[in-house]
Amino acid sequence: MLNRLKKYYFSISQDSSKGFQAFSVIRQLAVFLVGVLLAKSSLSTDEIGTYEIWMFIGMIISFTGLSGILQAFLAMYGKENVEIRASFIFNTLLIIWIGTISSALLIYFTQGYFFRNFLAQEVIKHLPLVLIFLLLHLNSIFAPYVKLVENKAAFFVPYSIFFLTGNVLAVLIPLWNGQSLPTLLYSLLIWSLIEQFVLMLLLVPSLTFKVSLSTLKRISNTAIPLSLYSGLGLLAQIFDAWLVNYHFKDLSVFAIFRYGAKEIPGAVALASAFSASMVALFVMDERGGLKRLKEGSLKFMHIFFPLSIVLVLFSDNLFSWMYNDDFRRSADVFNVYVLLMLSRWVFPQVVLMGLGKHKDIFWVSVIELFCNILLSLILVNYWGIAGVAVGTLIAFWLEKLIMVYLLQIRYNINVNDYIPSRYFLLYSISLVCAFFWKSFY
Repeated sequence: MLNRLKKYYFSISQDSSKGFQAFSVIRQLAVFLVGVLLAKSSLSTDEIGTYEIWMFIGMIISFTGLSGILQAFLAMYGKENVEIRASFIFNTLLIIWIGTISSALLIYFTQGYFFRNFLAQEVIKHLPLVLIFLLLHLNSIFAPYVKLVENKAAFFVPYSIFFLTGNVLAVLIPLWNGQSLPTLLYSLLIWSLIEQFVLMLLLVPSLTFKVSLSTLKRISNTAIPLSLYSGLGLLAQIFDAWLVNYHFKDLSVFAIFRYGAKEIPGAVALASAFSASMVALFVMDERGGLKRLKEGSLKFMHIFFPLSIVLVLFSDNLFSWMYNDDFRRSADVFNVYVLLMLSRWVFPQVVLMGLGKHKDIFWVSVIELFCNILLSLILVNYWGIAGVAVGTLIAFWLEKLIMVYLLQIRYNINVNDYIPSRYFLLYSISLVCAFFWKSFY
């Protein structure tokens, strides 16, 4: 076991792609541990719901001003001339701040209408501090993206430890002392300031502080379709959370949904990080990229499909043990979200991005979002919060199927070139059987 850990540490400290994936897992692990700490604390379910509202606002800011820019940065950096890359990083950071600050200001100045119609809340206490925390915290995520494109593999292990420790302590310290929700917010704000300080320490020495309107325009032009693609995925999550909050108008139900509306810890992070790193590889070597994509997909299936089956079978007891009995209902939502594993480990979107077919990606995402909204609005009336999850599940499957079809028909890329079809079929049947066994027996 010790030798395996040493081997894994060596591999991620030598390969920036693996390091980025490891950091992404740690990032999601931090979210999971914070959720456990909050559930085990003296905070009420309503107060935990308020915290989840803060994170929900963070999702909106990411949707409108961050996600697509980061994707554009990864897609563009390798094509920039070496002598202007330092300036390119600075201009990307600048446009990130412009985008996120604009989103935060829009939320602040429309808060009465926004909260009443989108969050079913009259007011969010301490909103200015919440927005400042979210801006500082979200924008600090730029550092791992820079180190990924610079191939600084040694960066990821120490930074992952720093990130996990800081996030957990920022929540644990005020909760350990029995403090209130406002005290927790102050602690989070201090942590976000530390994150920004570290970001500046990492980036400033290598930046060229030169504003380039042409570079900003190029980044924006690339980021818009990618923002729409990444943003539409986030918008689907935002809509689901809004629908639950608006339909039930109960922060405790909102908290129960949010705790259940999560996939296996590490799964989304690994899939997103792998996808991001594979785009750059595919651009440089299409055939090699397809092979690496298929190999990586198979490795993830061997890990996450068996784990998914076990979690589905024991989810209700696990939720009660990890959190508390109030969150046992979250297991019904979680079991539906676990079925996203059926399409999580196939990556047609990577191939489309590598081919530069951003418009295709955007329109497929529009179809997915439309289906998600329609199905969730219908199914919430029949199956409650689990119905919202089912709507998301069907829409997500549809998105991947359409992308696979486009690659096959329009671009002549066979599904077997990037998906290990036999293993995928075997694992899928097993997971679906486990889900129905748990649901009806």
